[in-house]
Amino acid sequence: MTLFGVIALAISLALSSMVLLYNAASHTSIRPTTGLLLSFLLGVVQAAALLLGIAIGALLRFDLTEIDKTFFFAMYCIVAIKLLLSVFSRSAKGGSYDFSRVSTMLALAAVSSINPLLLGIGQGFIDDFGIVFVKAFVPILLIVTVFAYLGVMLGRSGKELKSRRWTLIAALFLVVLAIQFGLR
Repeated sequence: MTLFGVIALAISLALSSMVLLYNAASHTSIRPTTGLLLSFLLGVVQAAALLLGIAIGALLRFDLTEIDKTFFFAMYCIVAIKLLLSVFSRSAKGGSYDFSRVSTMLALAAVSSINPLLLGIGQGFIDDFGIVFVKAFVPILLIVTVFAYLGVMLGRSGKELKSRRWTLIAALFLVVLAIQFGLR
């Protein structure tokens, strides 16, 4: 995976996290320090889930180029379709969460790590785990944390954020990545 691929993947994950925390922060009161802690927790869990997925994908790899590319492309398309379905659904409102409880923050981080896990499994079919681990963990952690915290701050301030638009952009990033890496 190239640096461009890591950054584009991180931005796609970060935009989804930003929308999630924007929706949560706009419906409930959240302190900036709690928002920063939750943003960091999301970044760590999502980066770890992606790397776990890469390890699983590397174990499941067939070492047949065309089949591996097909699985990679399928996983990216599944996540992109999941995002697109949330964009075009009628009930696209975010929920309100009680961030005073650590269990809620951990559950939110775990649920939001499903997409990175699926993307990691797809990536594991075409990339080597050791190489990607070094290049991917820190950028994903930093980008997801910054964007998620931006979502918290926008939600706290009452600024309008077009959630559907940003989710659509995240899905488009995944489609571009799937096409770019599927063609090489």
